[in-house]
Amino acid sequence: MNREEILQKSRQEKKDEGVQFMLSRGYKIGRITFLVTCIILFIYHGFVGIHGHNLILILTLVMAYFTGETFAHYSYKKERILLILTVIQLLLTVFLLYFYISTTWPR
Repeated sequence: MNREEILQKSRQEKKDEGVQFMLSRGYKIGRITFLVTCIILFIYHGFVGIHGHNLILILTLVMAYFTGETFAHYSYKKERILLILTVIQLLLTVFLLYFYISTTWPR
């Protein structure tokens, strides 16, 4: 392919690298913000002495997030270790969610 064919093909894809960069940066900032917020809540709960259901809920959200992120990496890279981690994280997320719901369900 010559230079003109490559440019024409690039124009037809209609992918804006600026938008892709912005989205990528936004995801990174969102990820960091979410994790920092969870860490602050863990520390706060430790200081105040709150234990139990609230910490399980935070941990469930963190595990659900990591499960989704690991699955996204697996779907791109197709590495076996990422599939194994995804399955382990998914099982742990389901267990934590079940535990949280079963202990907070009104009786």
